[in-house]
Amino acid sequence: VVETTTSDPGVPAEIESLLTNVVLGSELVQVPTRSADPDVRRLEAHLGEQRHALVKYDVGVRIASDPESLHQLRVASRRIRAFLAVGRALVDEEWRELTDGMRALGRASTDARDIDILLEKVRDRSRSFDPRDQDSAETLLRALEEDRRALQHALIDVLNSGLHRRVLDRLALPAV
Repeated sequence: VVETTTSDPGVPAEIESLLTNVVLGSELVQVPTRSADPDVRRLEAHLGEQRHALVKYDVGVRIASDPESLHQLRVASRRIRAFLAVGRALVDEEWRELTDGMRALGRASTDARDIDILLEKVRDRSRSFDPRDQDSAETLLRALEEDRRALQHALIDVLNSGLHRRVLDRLALPAV
C-alpha cells in the first residue's frame, strides 16, 4: 500500500518507478556459495553496506526531496568502485564489471549534484542582492531549476535501467 499526500489519484510516478525496480521483474538466480576467505567476506560486508545505502537513498533521489540523498547515493557509488578496485583480485570478471554500473550512476548524478550546490549558493547570495537585481536573480534561479529538472529525468532513467538493477542484484549475492 502506498499513501500519498497529493490529491492526484494513483501512485506518484517516482514511487511507481521505485516499486517497479524493487518488487517487479525479479528473476530467480542461483546463489553462489559464500566464500570462507576472510578478505572476500570483508569485501562482501563493505559492498553490502554500500548496496544498502544505494537502496536507502534511492527514494530521496527520485523525488529530489533532499540534496543530501543524492550526495549519499554518490558516496555509496564511489565507495563501491573503490572497494572493487582494491578487491580486484578477489572477484571474477563479472563482479568487476559492476564498476560500469556505478560509473553510469556517477555520470548521471554529477551534474545534478553540481546544480544542487549552485542553486543553494545562488539562493543564499540573492537574498542580499539589491532589490533592483532580484528579478535577474529569480530568472537565473528559474533557469537553474529547469536544468535540474531535466537532469533529474536522466538520473531516474539510470536508476530505472536494467544495468542498475543488475548491479543491485549482484551486490545482494555472495562475491564470486
